[in-house]
Formats: sequence, structure tokens, C-alpha cells
Amino acid sequence: MSNQEQALQAARALSYINQGEEDIIPEEKLGEMVTFPLGFQPSGITHTGKIWYHESNKNAWYEEVLVVNYYAPAVCIATLFFNKNKLQSIANEWIRGAKHGIFSVRLFPDTPQGGNNRGICAFLDGSRNLYIVRNESRNLFLHTPPKGENKRWTLTKKIDVPPRSTNECLWIKSIAYDFRGPVICTIESNEVDSARLRSYIMGKDYSLTPTDLDFELPINMYGIDMHAEKLWFVTGFRSKAKPGIYSWQEDDAALKLVIPDIYGNGIVLLKNGSALVTEYGESRPGPFGGGQPGSLTYIPASMFEK
Repeated sequence: MSNQEQALQAARALSYINQGEEDIIPEEKLGEMVTFPLGFQPSGITHTGKIWYHESNKNAWYEEVLVVNYYAPAVCIATLFFNKNKLQSIANEWIRGAKHGIFSVRLFPDTPQGGNNRGICAFLDGSRNLYIVRNESRNLFLHTPPKGENKRWTLTKKIDVPPRSTNECLWIKSIAYDFRGPVICTIESNEVDSARLRSYIMGKDYSLTPTDLDFELPINMYGIDMHAEKLWFVTGFRSKAKPGIYSWQEDDAALKLVIPDIYGNGIVLLKNGSALVTEYGESRPGPFGGGQPGSLTYIPASMFEK
């Protein structure tokens, strides 16, 4: 790494020095639903599949999730710490850019028209490769993790998600990765009159083959997570469906409202049956056309058991 690159990395680090790296949940709130206001608008959340236990405390463990910053765009890798089955803290680190050939980019290649480099959803595969979707897109942008002296992620490939018909125009709004497959599940929508739940098998060459899954969803329903043999969703503020968290099983072929009156644009279920929901605050109704800071809400497992 050249002296100039080292100086640039040092400058970038200083620009974020006043941002918090860990959120601690007050003791009186442990085990309750807690909302964390965010300094950005999140557009989705996924589990990385990484869970590990505390070295000396058998009742404590860590889990890792990804949260996408829509406008930056950037990806937050958040580490959750649980003790005695209760979430106690969230620590975070950020992926704010990548190498793309000789250029440095904000996770996506620049486009001639500009203005549409926004992050929608992302996931990590079993090799810790990052896949992120740009707004109004049917592409996965593949980034490989830093190696050796290279401290930056590298944008290496654009993967097309094949449409079901030549005249279809649905964008990917939510995504999840099934490590057993490897299979990805998507919510695809034009946010006007069509939203579909679909899945694809990923080949060794990263090509995607559609499966038979093609289920109609309400407009502005997001997710998506796989947990306990079910898929999980959450309604946005603009959805006409009854607000809340929903589950779905292919055998039932019907959505089930599990927790009412929850809004969001992403959901992930955790090891102990609790969940995290991201909320894009700008879509919340309010004065002057609405809009609030984004947020991350922890929902304890007890609320799913009622």
C-alpha cells in the first residue's frame, strides 16, 4: 500500500471518529421491545449466518447481521451480543466503498445518468462475499472481501436475476440467502400493482436459475427471512395489508399475521426467536409530507409466542 493510500485511509477513518460504534441497551429495557434511532435510512436487513459463543460465558453468544444504508450507499455489519437470552448490545463496522478496477466506488459502478446509486438490500454468502442490489435493478453486485494488505472490498461481478417474462418490469426489493441451497429468495415489485415472492438456485458460476416459487404478495410488503421452516415479512407504511409481521409456509400457501401493528422494510429472525426490523423513516406519515429518522427495532421472542 502506497503512502498516499495510507493517508487517504487515515483521513477516511477520522471523518467517522465521532460516530458511535456500539449501542448498549439499558438494564431496565432488557427483554423488551426497543427501538434504536439511526442516523441514516435503512433499506433492508439480513442474517450473515454467523453465530458464535462467548469464550467464558456459556449463556452468552454473538450474532451478525447486515443493514443497508440506502442513500450512502453503504453496508453496516452489526454484531449482536446476547446474554441469558436477552439482547444487550449492538456493535457495528461499515463497508462504505470498494475497489472497481483502478477506480474507487460507493459499492456500485457510476452510471451515465447518475442519481440512482442507492442500496436496496444485501447478503453475505458462506465465503463472506457481499452481494448488494441497487435501486430499480435486477442485478446483484458481487464484492469479494479484503485480503492481505488490501484493506478494501473489491467489486468483481454483476449478476443478472432473470425475469419470468420478457415484458415484466419488477425490481428486487428484498432478498435472503439460504446457506443450505445455495438459494436466494426475493421480493420483486413495481410498487404499483405487482409484488411477487420468488426464489433462484445459484450455480457455481453465480448464474441464477428460477425455481417454481412465484407467490403473489401485497404491495409494499418487505422482508425477507427464513427461520423455523417459514418465511417472514413485514409491511411498510404504504401497504394496504393489515400492518404487522407475517409468516408464510409453502404448504399453507397463505400469509399469517403473527404480530400486528409493526411497520418496516426489512426483518431478520435471530437464534432465540427474537427479531430485528428496519424502518425507512421517510415513508412514515407526518407533517409536511411525513418523514422521520430511520430506525432499528428489536422484538423479543416473547411477542412471537402470544
